[in-house]
Formats: sequence, C-alpha cells, structure tokens
Amino acid sequence: MTTLTSDTILRRFSITSRAMGILAAVISIAVLVGWALDITFLKSLYPDFPSMKANSAVAFLLGGTALVMHSYVQARSKARIIIDLISAGIAILGFLTLTQYALGVNFGIDQVLFRESVTAMFTSDPGRMAPNSALILIFAGLALIVAPSHRRPAGGQILAALAILLSLLTIIGYIYDVEALRGPDVFTQMSLTTAVTAFVLCLGILLMVPDQGPVSILATDTIGGMMARRLVPVAVLVPTGLGWLRLVGEQRQIYSVEFGVAVYAVANIVLFVVIIWWTTRSLHRVSVSRREAESEMRRFKFISDHASDAHFLIDGHKRLRYVNQVAARELEYTQAELLEMQLPDIIADTHFTEDRIRDFIELEALQQTPPFESRLQRKDGSTFPVSISVNRVTFSGEPYIYWVARDISDLKAVHDELEDQNRILETINGVNTILAGELELEELVQTVTDAGTELTGAQYGAFFYNVIDDSGDVTMMYSLSGASRDAFAHRPVPRDKHFFHATFEADSITRVDDVSTDPRYGDDSPFNGIPEGHLPVRSYLSTPVISRNEEVIGGLFFGHEEPAVFDARSEMLIAGIADQAAIAVENARLFTAANSELKERKRAQARLRELNETLEERVRQRTAELEKTNDRLTAEVAERTRAEQALERSNRVILQSNRELQDFAYAASHDLQEPLRKISSFADLLISDYTDRLDDDGRHLIARMQDAALRMSRLIGDLLSFSRVKTRAQPFERIDLNAVMSDVLDDLHVLIAESAGKVDVGELPELDADPTQMRQLFQNLVSNALKFHAEDVAPEITVRSMPIGSNDTYRIEVQDNGIGFEPQYLDRIFSPFQRLHGKSSYPGTGIGLAICRRIVERHQGSITAESEPGRGSTFIVTLPSVQDPSEASVDVTLTPISTDVNDHA
Repeated sequence: MTTLTSDTILRRFSITSRAMGILAAVISIAVLVGWALDITFLKSLYPDFPSMKANSAVAFLLGGTALVMHSYVQARSKARIIIDLISAGIAILGFLTLTQYALGVNFGIDQVLFRESVTAMFTSDPGRMAPNSALILIFAGLALIVAPSHRRPAGGQILAALAILLSLLTIIGYIYDVEALRGPDVFTQMSLTTAVTAFVLCLGILLMVPDQGPVSILATDTIGGMMARRLVPVAVLVPTGLGWLRLVGEQRQIYSVEFGVAVYAVANIVLFVVIIWWTTRSLHRVSVSRREAESEMRRFKFISDHASDAHFLIDGHKRLRYVNQVAARELEYTQAELLEMQLPDIIADTHFTEDRIRDFIELEALQQTPPFESRLQRKDGSTFPVSISVNRVTFSGEPYIYWVARDISDLKAVHDELEDQNRILETINGVNTILAGELELEELVQTVTDAGTELTGAQYGAFFYNVIDDSGDVTMMYSLSGASRDAFAHRPVPRDKHFFHATFEADSITRVDDVSTDPRYGDDSPFNGIPEGHLPVRSYLSTPVISRNEEVIGGLFFGHEEPAVFDARSEMLIAGIADQAAIAVENARLFTAANSELKERKRAQARLRELNETLEERVRQRTAELEKTNDRLTAEVAERTRAEQALERSNRVILQSNRELQDFAYAASHDLQEPLRKISSFADLLISDYTDRLDDDGRHLIARMQDAALRMSRLIGDLLSFSRVKTRAQPFERIDLNAVMSDVLDDLHVLIAESAGKVDVGELPELDADPTQMRQLFQNLVSNALKFHAEDVAPEITVRSMPIGSNDTYRIEVQDNGIGFEPQYLDRIFSPFQRLHGKSSYPGTGIGLAICRRIVERHQGSITAESEPGRGSTFIVTLPSVQDPSEASVDVTLTPISTDVNDHA
C-alpha cells in the first residue's frame, strides 16, 4: 500500500487552506452582490432565514484575501505587514460591534455600505451583525496574526478552533432548528451564510501552518497522523448526520422517541465499528509495508556497508538519507554530518547543474543510467574525480536515487600520464618532421624554441645562436616563445658568466629550482641579479646546442616565475631537442651557403642574357608603344565625334521638350482659369440677385464654392510660377539684394502691419542672379514667416548674410519666432503640395517653398532649414557670388496663347 509522505501531506494542507480562503472570499462577494441588487437568495439563502450583514461580508472577504496572501509571501516581507493590518481591522470591527451591544451605543458602522430596513427580521439593530458573529471575527482576526508566528502558532490555532466551534454550533442550530444556538433573541441572530463562511475561513486559518502547533499531528506520516486525519471528520459528520435523521423521523412521527434513540445508538455503533475496522486494516497494511521497507533498508545498508565504493541514498528533496562508511571516509565527513547535507553540497562539478540533479530525481522512468564522470568535494574543499552509477529505488512507496561513486583518481592519473606521454611523442615527432624539412634558419630556431617551451612546461623560452655574415663576423641572434621581443629589445645578450657559463662552454645542462636561492645569484655585475623590468624567472633550465665538430652553435634557455617547475624528464626532453636542433642548424647553414653560391651564378647568367637582349627588346617596345598611341588617338577622335553628335541630339530633344512643356503650361492655365472665372461669376450673380431667395445654408454653400474657386485659382497660379522658374527665367545680372529686399518689404507692407510684425534686415551682398526670381524667393520666405506665427505673438523676422570662404559664396539666413516644425519633416516642406498644417489654420497651396528650392537650385545654390516646435525656424540660403554663364541658360519665351493668362495665373 502506498502511503503519503509528510511533504505531500503538508502540500495538500496548504492547498486546502488557500482554497478555503478563496471560497470564503467568493461567498462574501456573492453576499455583497445580493445586497447591491437586493437578491434575497444571495443574502440569506432562504426568505425565513436571517441575512448575512454587509459588514460581515466585507470582513470575511478581507479575511479570505489575507489567508490567500499568506501562502505567497515570506514571513518578514512587506506584504506580511499588509496581512497583519487587514487581520487587525477584522478583529477591531468585531470588537466595536460587541462594544455597541454591551454599552447600547451606535458607532455608525452597521450601515455604512448598505441600508437595511428597521423592520428586518431576526435583527435588533438594522445592519448590525450578531454578537457571536462579532466574536468569531475577533478570534479570526487575532488567529490570522498569531497563527503564522513560529513562536506562538498554538495560540492562533486555538483561536481558530474556538471560532470553528461557534460557527459549528450555529450550523447545528439551523440543522436541528434550535434558535437558541443561533444567538440570543434580544440581539441579531447569526445567519446560516455567516456560519458557513466563518467555518470555511477559520478552517483555512487552522491549516495555514500545518507543520506547527497542535495541528501538526494531522500533517505527519505517522500512524497517529493517519488516524487523526480519518477520524476527526467522521467524529464531526457522523453524529451530526445521524442526529438530524433521528430528529426528522421523530418530528414526522415515522417512529417513536424510544425507537429513534435505539436506532441512533445502533447506527453509531455500526458506523464506528466499520470506520475502526477500515482504519485498522489500513494501519495494518502500513505496518506491513513499513516492515518490508525496513527489511529492504537493512539489506541495502548491509550491502552498502560492505561495499568498496561510496554509496549514497538521496530523496526527492536532494537530501542525503543514507551514506556508507566509504563515502564518509572519502569525503572526510562523519556519517551523521553527511545526513544533514544535500546532494549539491558535495558536488564540485560545475557542469552538474541543479536541472540535471532534478532530472535524476524527478524522472520516474529512470531505472539505471550509464556511468558518468563527475567530481566530489571533501570537507577541506579539495575535490577528486569519481565515476557515478545511478539507479532509482523505492522504499515505503517513496522514490529515492541510489548513487554508487567510485574514486578514479589513480585511473585518471594513469590516463593523464599516458595522454601526456602521447602529447610529448606527438610534439617530438612533429618537431623532427619540421626540422628535417625546414632549411630556413629563423623558422627552424623558432620551431625549436616553441617545442622546447611546450614540452618542458616553461613560461618563457629562448634560443640564442651565432650567425656568420658575409664578411665573416659572428653575430648572436635569438628567438623567443611565451614573451614578445620587446622584453629583450634593450637587454644585452647572455654572457659567459655564472648561470650561462656551462651552456656557452658546452659543459652540461643547467637546472635550478630557484635562482633567487642559488649562491651564484647576485654575483653577475652590473645587475647583480635579475635586472629591473626583466621577465620574472625563478625556475631555470638551459642546455648547449653543439654541432658534430664540437662547435657551440648556441643555447636553449627556459624559465618560469614559479619555483621547481622543471625536473629530470624536462632535462631529458630538452637534451633530445638540442641534438635535433644542432643537426638542423648545420643543414640550414649548408643550405644557405649552397643557395647563396647558386644565386650568385644565376645572377651572372641572367645579367649576360639581359645585356644580349636589351637592344632588340627596346626596339620592339618602342615600336609597340607607337602603335598603341596611334590606335588610342584614333579611338579617342571617333569617341569624341560620337559624343558630340549624341549631345547635339540631346539638346534638340530638351529644347523641344521645354517648348512643349511651356505650351502645355499656358494652355492648362487658360483652360483651367476660364471655368473658375465662370464659377466665380455665377456665384457672384447668385449672391447679388438671389440672396433673398436663399436660406443660410444656401448662402454658406455658395461662399464655400467661391472660396474653393479662389484657392483653385491660386493653386493654378502657383503651379504656373513653379513651372516658370526655368521656362520664363531671365538672364543673370549683377544685383544688390538690399534693393531687392526693400521692394519685398514694400510689397508686404500691409501683411506686416496686419500681423504687427517686425522685420530686421542686415547688410546683404551683391551677386549674379535673376532679379525677378530673387524677389520671388525672399517674398515667399518672409511671407511664410509672417504667416506661421504663434497665436497672440507678434512675428519677429531677422535677415542676415555672411560670406563663406573668400567671398565666393554667401550664406543668407531668414530667422523667425514662429511655430516651427519637427526636424523630421525637413525634406517634406520643400516638396510641392506638402503641408504640415491644415488650410483652415494657415492658408496656402503648399508650393511656395518648392518654388524657393527650384529658384535656388537654378542659381547653383542650396536651401535648408533648422527648426524646433514652438522655437521658430531659420531658413538658410547659400548662393554663389558669381554665376557660370554656361550653367544659367534661359529658355526662349513663347508667345502666350491667351492675353489674359497673366491676369489669372
């Protein structure tokens, strides 16, 4: 038979407590809805029963909320303070209600939310809860504060039990129809809804800390706990149910009182005998199961205690439930200490994550996994490698993980040694292969240095060797490994003294575990030790590199900042490397000498051939160059002819296109303006001759028609102006922009006066330009600045100019204090028909700035703007002082199609 573990029981009790809190809150909400909508069923379940008071519902709602919050917060968190405040409020509400009954006063707390009729049944005061209800709230509020405390859990559970008893008495009073149990007749009676909600809430409070206090016996996995969980509900429900059946039978006269008593006694005997037999049978199965589990555990411990490997038994919470003596000895703990620890406490493998541990514990299908390697940690913090086999076993129905860990330190040491030997052999073989095929001296000595550094485990390595130049002089060169050449850039080469004597005199290999303790250390002037800034060296190893004729070619030197790094094996390895290096260096020298002689012979032969072939080759080159030049000139002449013809055709097409565009502009202007004039004229006739026949809507529509015709006429005029920037342009001439700006201000005099604006114009330059277009350019910029000003703020406009470079170009700024615009719309404002504001706010067609850009571009200049919303705008025009006549072509002006086009454009 499978029994529940203590953890499972505690988890179920916690879920039950939370569910009771939610149920109490739901009932309370339903009662409040009943009060709000006047639904009798929700308030009292039955018309003849007392209703649950609104303040009682609010108190139980807060109690249920606090109970649910308790299961999600820590004991000392800020939320815990909120729970305590809610609980204290519940107890205070109950205390104030009892005070009203005791002193005969009314604090005005009974009908704060809802008004109850003074003729309501079963109540002495409208809206006031019963005295026993108030007492339950006091017990419940105090229990919510005291029960979660680890120091006084029993007090809270006793308070909750008293509240349960009071609510149970009321419920029994309703079941047996005993009004005295509902409350005194002179006071308000407790409703059935209140009694049930109080029972549910206080039962949840009783179970909120099930592992402490008197209730803890119910949450154990012992036989006593099992019996308590089974018999307590029976002891409450069976007598209550049998008593109610007896009462109903007697009230309906189905049987006499004596017969009812006899049946009640027999039924109690039978039911309790059945319950006792059922409980005893379950306890018997539990005892048998536990004996079997104990027997299995004894066998398991016997096997583990006589095993040569470390054995661990881990439960579902990663706790070590059993370890054998081998495990305690290897981990250097006592068995008792290990049983207080968890599995992660002894695992030193960083790759062995919490998720992997949980997988081992929670994987129910796991029976046995292949062994894997990990590392365990001893008490002193040291670690050692183990091979772990994992099995899943079950004792008393509870799953456990069974680990067998074998110490593989010796096996790993042998394995590492073999790998180290293989690495050394591979390195030596690789070096021999390279040395046998490498004839470049610098590459060869660098390979030797790197290999020696790797094989010996040195931190730094160097190969100092002699090189004979062409003049016969001997120069000492060197290669480095593990450090940059900057470390020796300003250092003298090693000298034949002390540490280096044996190496350069070909005496023997030198190995020193710590140079700072060697008697030769400090005797080498002028440094008397390791020079300042030198690489830190304590372990030292060197060997001479000797040729076959006993010549010292150089020396291999290795160092490490830690002492005693090198050993006898390092000497053996470096001696073999030095022998191979000597042979390779001699071969490289012979190859270099032979290669030098061969190169010299090849240079002499090449020089002779070059002298014989020079004259003929020069003649051929000169002839070929002349032919190429002639071909290139012929091709350039033909290409230029084709380009001129293509340019002439393009010019003809452009001229024809301009004429057609101009003809179209004039025709479009005339054809579009004529209908607009008629629309405007007809509208004027309607206003003048038929205004008395039209109502306000008709006159409004005609006014809108006139306004639309006027805007269309302006748009056509602006479009024609936009097209005439180039098609009706005038030749460039030297003009004074001060005079142009004066004319512009005269034209805008009325607009400036109407807006109460101010225009400040600085000194402007003289430059080559079309005077008409310059006037149009600045008139558009200044009129825009006057138009787009903030409400109730007079426009202020400043026009300034400054030279750029050597007065070849001028930068002209038109700055205002207007409404400004977002910088992201900079490109948009210079495009035709692009408006940032509605035409109702600021009139216009949206073409003015597009015309400005086209005028500036015709003058080989540029226009841009800087602005921020509410901070005004600055329009920046850049114009050259002198125009290139070839860039300022003027199209031929065609005769207008209609003489009145200019009047309406």
